[in-house]
Amino acid sequence: FGLEAGAAFTRARELSLQIGTQAQVCHVIGELSVFQYVASDPRKALDLATQALGQAERAGEPLLVALGNWYVGLAHFARGDFAEACARHAQMVSFYRPEVHHQTILDLRGSDAGTCAISYEACCLWCLGYPQRAMERRDEVLALAHELDHAFSLADVLCYAGCAIDVMDRDGQALNKHAQALIALASEKGFPGFLKIASCYRGAALILMGEVVRGIDVLQTSIAARRSYNESIDLPGLYCVLAEAYLTMRKFEQARLAIDKASKQIQKSGERNWETEMNRVEAELRLAQGDVAGAERSYQKGIATAREQSARTWELRASLGLARLWCNAGRVDEARALLTPIYDWFAAGSDTADLREAGALLAEITSG
Repeated sequence: FGLEAGAAFTRARELSLQIGTQAQVCHVIGELSVFQYVASDPRKALDLATQALGQAERAGEPLLVALGNWYVGLAHFARGDFAEACARHAQMVSFYRPEVHHQTILDLRGSDAGTCAISYEACCLWCLGYPQRAMERRDEVLALAHELDHAFSLADVLCYAGCAIDVMDRDGQALNKHAQALIALASEKGFPGFLKIASCYRGAALILMGEVVRGIDVLQTSIAARRSYNESIDLPGLYCVLAEAYLTMRKFEQARLAIDKASKQIQKSGERNWETEMNRVEAELRLAQGDVAGAERSYQKGIATAREQSARTWELRASLGLARLWCNAGRVDEARALLTPIYDWFAAGSDTADLREAGALLAEITSG
């Protein structure tokens, strides 16, 4: 979505309010909410999405009601309201039948909101602490999107069920695979927005795979390209990856600048889905600079945010960092008391890098 799209949607809204049917008003307002979401203004997006859902309910159109819940779910995800976002997307998913609704939704809006809802449901499940279910959902929707064979909808799924989960999970190999696939598809079909975000994820993948200098260059260039296109969604997370990359190189000023950019974006827009991770990365920076007390405060701030958002996976990662800090300071009992409950919360069979690291630290504390 460029600036011209925003102007077009705004004008369409004005016209639909004057001469459109209730269903048309619902659709136009809903698509304007998506524009605001992509521009990283989840407050406006939620207001518009709520209006669209209300119009749909008054019109009594089940498909529009399902789409209305999807619009609302997008905004809640960006705001870090993961449980509400998951519930909204689940309503769309429970309604959606590909053989019935896929083409109808394409005719209405040009991209399949059903497969998109499954993708975002997977993202929400990951954040809420259900990584195994998230990966199952991800595999399911990737297979479905390939089967349906609609290029723009497939790009959407690769972006969110693929890359967005991979970067949260810090899985460089998987992220590289999905980013490369998205780059190839977006280049072939001429999807500039997806090409720009895919290039960002490619840079992040290089960083996570250890090609830090090259990755930083790709990521910085791609972020600048996205900003010029009026696409700011997901930038806080990308700035977090950039900050950690600089931190590994001990370039503390650049790391601080990246964290500050993430913080300003969050404060300005209300896009809070990466807020816990931003605080954790800031804690790591403070610790590297010898500010142990400041690091502890940042970890605790991140943990408090994760608990507010019911974001168990983010909470685990931040708790792991603080537990390590306390262990190094000889505060082993406090570290155990912090880490054990959140580690034990996760269902047996869940297997992530953070869980393995937390389990290893708890075993070390117990044996010590």
